[in-house]
Amino acid sequence: MPLLVEVGCEEIPARFLAGSQKEFGERLRTALAEARLLPIETSSEQEAPGPPVKTYSTPRRLVAHVPEILSNQPDKMEEVRGPSVKAAFDAQGKPTRAAESFAAKNGAAVEDLIRVSTPKGEYVAVQKRISGRAAVEVLPEILPHAITGLSFPKSMYWERSKTRFIRPIRWTLAVLGDGKLAAVVPFEVAGVKSGQLTYGHRMHRSGPVTVSSFADYSKKLRQMNVEFDPENRRQSIRAEFNVLLEDWMEVVQDEELEEWIVNSTEWQSGIRGKFDERFLRLPR
Repeated sequence: MPLLVEVGCEEIPARFLAGSQKEFGERLRTALAEARLLPIETSSEQEAPGPPVKTYSTPRRLVAHVPEILSNQPDKMEEVRGPSVKAAFDAQGKPTRAAESFAAKNGAAVEDLIRVSTPKGEYVAVQKRISGRAAVEVLPEILPHAITGLSFPKSMYWERSKTRFIRPIRWTLAVLGDGKLAAVVPFEVAGVKSGQLTYGHRMHRSGPVTVSSFADYSKKLRQMNVEFDPENRRQSIRAEFNVLLEDWMEVVQDEELEEWIVNSTEWQSGIRGKFDERFLRLPR
């Protein structure tokens, strides 16, 4: 099932936006992998398991879309170490009270105990099966940390919990599943409860609107004058040049300026102006 997460906030400075988007995706991917919620599809040791976490951003939002997570964690085997072999068995090799108590505490028989070698000596242990939990139970525990764990050159707090973030958080969208099966992942960050709502452009069509899937999210935001994909904004800005410039004009290439423009707007729109040519004669 898919997962969609959006953190809505006051305007993030353009120079911090790309880094924040990247870190958000990395933290979420790591958290989902550690929680055993990503399908294991590792093609090399360097790649984390599961499908990629796709991230997007505008000055007012950080967005993560995971196309597929597991509905339940798989069970896992866990080794629980107990007393040393010397303490667990007497000179005749019979189990002591320590071995019996350890086995009973872990729901195992003494015969199920295994021996493990460590730098400190030999110990008895038991293999326990840890049952997996439903994703809807696990996600409320890991999503807040994926958000509040983001690092920024500068951060602030603005409410009683003193949660620090780059700018005040105003809403959080967290939807697991899609369509009629879509459900809110309930949690709270900085006094803001998660929900199924997102908001459009502050100056055009602000919303709110209910979201039931990533496709629904994409369609509704663009209808409300928000292009949440920075690469789409970049291509649109470049396309504006062909519309606004005449044949004898050319664009002065400035990648740093282009990056700043891309990360300073939610809805790109070009204009053409001019200035008095006498300013071209001023000394540089």
